[in-house]
Amino acid sequence: MTHSPGEPLYRTESFALPGAPGGDVCFNLRMPVNAAGRSLPVLIVLAGIKTGHQTLERLPAPGDNAVLAYAYPYDRERWRRSSIFRRALVAYRMSRDVCGQIDVLLRWVKAQSWADPQRVHIVGGSLGAILLPMILRHLQARGGSVRTAVMAYGGAGRMTLAYLSLRHRSRLLGAAAGLLVGLFLRHMEPARHLPHLRCEFLVVSSPDDSLVPRRCAQRLETLLPEPKTIIHMRGEHVDASN
Repeated sequence: MTHSPGEPLYRTESFALPGAPGGDVCFNLRMPVNAAGRSLPVLIVLAGIKTGHQTLERLPAPGDNAVLAYAYPYDRERWRRSSIFRRALVAYRMSRDVCGQIDVLLRWVKAQSWADPQRVHIVGGSLGAILLPMILRHLQARGGSVRTAVMAYGGAGRMTLAYLSLRHRSRLLGAAAGLLVGLFLRHMEPARHLPHLRCEFLVVSSPDDSLVPRRCAQRLETLLPEPKTIIHMRGEHVDASN
């Protein structure tokens, strides 16, 4: 189908699906305007905790694909004002719900007339890459599946979560966060889930990443089963500022 000059090529919509743990499943969807009667590949994106609602703004044009940017179920303003101890509790509550939310989202996607249910892919970046092993294992246990999964700028090991939460704060706070992660977020630990996953994987990381320790990135790469492709790119950790 051809387009007149000035006619938009894509449409973007916001959705809130009811019936999921933790409340509505909120996400933004961008897809070609001429998707009616077609069967599009679908990309589900889980970014960093502060980036979810802005993800589509930072992605290139999707081409002949549908892209969904998931928004985590938490209050962004309250998170910004919270202490590290409060954030650990918020992260715990969020992590209890995220698997069920993605399950609802995946089932919704596969039921859409414009989606090809055999070409659904999921990308986790930063925090999304750390949550993705837990999510994929949950989906597998319930008969859900995606064609490929991408883990970008993630890692395995409880200190990974502490680094992602604290960024460049003090070692003392890092140690405290590591303890909290071990106590409250043990179920999220990627190392617990990675060996059990069944999918085709792409892993992206950077030797220049000052946020995720290199040993944690390497552990994720080692524990992830085949088939997998691993790409090391120069540059800092991807986040909302770059």
